[in-house]
Amino acid sequence: EIEPWSPVPSSTAIAVGGACMILTYFLSELIILNVGWGAALLEAAGNSIQVAVGGTIGALLSRYVSKSYPALARK
Repeated sequence: EIEPWSPVPSSTAIAVGGACMILTYFLSELIILNVGWGAALLEAAGNSIQVAVGGTIGALLSRYVSKSYPALARK
């Protein structure tokens, strides 16, 4: 059984979700917006920063809420 908050599953979820988001944004900009490879790659770099910052803040908040309100944790 996985603990209510565990760093490995949380990190894996952030990495997989972030990779899906970056790929989806990249393909949308490349195919739908037709901005070209260079602009789409530049945006991918910015989206990577967004994933890193958002994932870090989300993981820290998740851990804080799990510890502050143990009744919310699934058992």
